[in-house]
Order: sequence, then C-alpha cells, then structure tokens
Amino acid sequence: MGGEGGHRINVLARVTAALNIDVERATAEVDSTQEKLLEAQAKIAQLEAQIVGVEPPATEDDEPDCPAQSLPRKRLCDSASSSITDLLG
Repeated sequence: MGGEGGHRINVLARVTAALNIDVERATAEVDSTQEKLLEAQAKIAQLEAQIVGVEPPATEDDEPDCPAQSLPRKRLCDSASSSITDLLG
C-alpha cells in the first residue's frame, strides 16, 4: 500500500498500538489498586472485629478473583461500512 491511504493506515496503526499500551497500563494499575483495596478491606474487617471483641471473619482465599468485564461489542450491519473500509476505498 502506497500513497496517502497507506500513510494514513500506518499512522492509525501506530496510534492504535500506543493507545493499546496505555489501556494495558491503566488496566494493570486498576488491577493493582483493586488488590490493595481488597487487602485493606480485609484488614479493616479484622481490626473492627478485634475492637468489638469477636472472632475476625474468615478470609476468603479460595474465592476466585472477580472476572474481567468487557464492554459489549458494537455490531455492524453487513451493509454498513466500517472505518477501515472507508480508508481503503
């Protein structure tokens, strides 16, 4: 692919790759923050139980992690053109 159309696709590919890296970093940061939050909540529950003088709640180490939830995908009609076909056409 040469010319202006090829250049646009090349630029879009680089922008998409950069955005993907940003999203992956943000996702890793959210996962780390969520893990720290869950640890803090468990520690708070343990300390509250100590203050009240009751047995601390059991830890739920066997419980599976929260599954990742992805956004629903937008369905394109067969007759609708997508952005990539607009660039190539």
